[in-house]
Amino acid sequence: MNLPDINFSLDLVILGVMVLTVLVGVLLGSNKVKTFALSVYVGIVVATEFGTGLYGLLQKNNLDLGGRLTPGSLRLGLFVLPMIALEAGRRQHGRRERGGLAMTLVLSVLVAALVISSALQLLEPDSLRRVLDGSALAGPIHRFRLWWVAAVPVAVIGESFIRSREQ
Repeated sequence: MNLPDINFSLDLVILGVMVLTVLVGVLLGSNKVKTFALSVYVGIVVATEFGTGLYGLLQKNNLDLGGRLTPGSLRLGLFVLPMIALEAGRRQHGRRERGGLAMTLVLSVLVAALVISSALQLLEPDSLRRVLDGSALAGPIHRFRLWWVAAVPVAVIGESFIRSREQ
């Protein structure tokens, strides 16, 4: 990847999500990252299961913002909604949970990749193609989406075994 190949707007957003997730993981601890991971999985299910039907219902009742609402943008909104709701609930409990820094970093990167790849997966095909063509980072993250989906629970389970041996 050469520096001129990077589309700064898309790649900076992707890098920003990755760095922000890692920082949150380091600052708040691995249990907060696990809760965030759970909200990502809930978001995936909500968006994929309800997005198309809800869009059809909104369009049928002329609630699609005059045609400006697309199925992809509605699915993205439904994907983010559980993350926002669970984050609001998490703010009630400000305790930082101690965990291994290395495992927290790994889990944070995996969750960030899962968020990005899942959001890309929910885009309309034309929008997805534009993003993949315009970003050096989006392609590899999107290509390994199923790895991210599987790696997050494996990392969570692995951390629980590592932590139990340390105690």
